[in-house]
Amino acid sequence: AGNVFEIYEGTDTNGNLVDTITTDANGTAKSRNLPLGTYTVKEIEASEGFVLNTDTWTVEIEYAGQAVEITNV
Repeated sequence: AGNVFEIYEGTDTNGNLVDTITTDANGTAKSRNLPLGTYTVKEIEASEGFVLNTDTWTVEIEYAGQAVEITNV
């Protein structure tokens, strides 16, 4: 819980920042409703006791209500 991620439009972090999300006690975070398209997710703050992961993940939202799972972060 408490990991913070930024979501950017496009395939890298040079796109517009569209949302910032924080994981809950179950390790789940939910963004606001985003238009269909490609987004990049980057962890910007790790919860206490964890190391910040500097990787980025590119995800594609293809339909309304789609859930995108990023694991092994």
